[in-house]
Amino acid sequence: MIPRERVHITLEHEEPDRVPLDLGGIVTGIHKIAYEKLKNYFGLKTETLIFHKSQQLAKIEENILEKFNIDTRYVYFTIDPYSKILNEKYSIDMWGVKRVKTQYYYDISSDGIPLKNINSLGDLEKYNWPDPEKIIEANIDIIEKNSKYFHNKTNYAIVYHSGASIFERSWMLRGFNEFIIDLIKNPKFACKIMDIIMDFYEKILNETLIIIGKYIDIVTITDDLSFQQGPIIPIDIYRKYIKPKHKKLIETIKSKANVKIFIHCCGSASYFYEDFIDIGIDIVNPVQVSAKNMDTKILKEKYGNKLCFWGAIDTQKVLPFGSIKDVEKEVKKRISDLAPEGGYILAPVHNIQADVPPENIIKMYEIAKKYGKYPIKTIF
Repeated sequence: MIPRERVHITLEHEEPDRVPLDLGGIVTGIHKIAYEKLKNYFGLKTETLIFHKSQQLAKIEENILEKFNIDTRYVYFTIDPYSKILNEKYSIDMWGVKRVKTQYYYDISSDGIPLKNINSLGDLEKYNWPDPEKIIEANIDIIEKNSKYFHNKTNYAIVYHSGASIFERSWMLRGFNEFIIDLIKNPKFACKIMDIIMDFYEKILNETLIIIGKYIDIVTITDDLSFQQGPIIPIDIYRKYIKPKHKKLIETIKSKANVKIFIHCCGSASYFYEDFIDIGIDIVNPVQVSAKNMDTKILKEKYGNKLCFWGAIDTQKVLPFGSIKDVEKEVKKRISDLAPEGGYILAPVHNIQADVPPENIIKMYEIAKKYGKYPIKTIF
């Protein structure tokens, strides 16, 4: 099968020729240090380009993606016309969030949370919010060109990383503790922040999907709602204030394009799976197997007929610290648990971090290709 067909079939909960493979997205990417080690292993001397600054994600070259038989390719906005480099250590993004360079990433600075000291609805209105039209104008030509190219000139499944995030973007602007308190004590204020952010992403999605919707297969949204042990917020708070906004975003996407909806939600995310199904989400990622209530066998049995699983290869312990045999065992288990009857795209749990050795990355995809052929053996 060609990659696009393989992905389409598995997302319809049917069995293709083999389990589809993914690498290279904004939540399924690879840190530049790990990527440089991987290139050195292969003897490649090319310059490493960064496509996501805060996470320091490398742009993976096409020959690497082909070597690993990756079935997906990504399109996304790359230009932030509002961003400013303050000096070699600090930068500000389009939302006004200040980031500081740390050992591996650009993290939010303690003095870089722009809404932290804003406490009135009037002051929210006065804040210098980014103009979605300016963002679209800066990016639409290149994203249309890339979408057309991948659709017309390649056979890959095309994933549009929209960047849309409601809860997570809100606390980044307001401060984590402050926003959680707002949701409980001042929900009108919290909802105003979320509404402004949602309007921004709705405009982006509406205008972008009119142009590229016919070329793409999957649209991602992102909202981390859980810690490793359980939800960040009570489920009733999610259902009352955030779920309706997620639902509206999904309705906007599906009204403009015949695509599958992929949500990136880290941690013990299974608490929200019934709600995700209810609002039309098709794919859950990253399937953080190290978190509570994220047993892949149970998840498949409980949700496998309604949700597709994307990820699940442990990046917390197995990939950075495991032996080759540990990696092989991990990949076999996730295929055995999640792949029968389709509905599984194999990828790392979130981005491959700097401490992952190249041998483990290579082994992950070698084993996936070898043992991911259908029909799947359910016991290895």
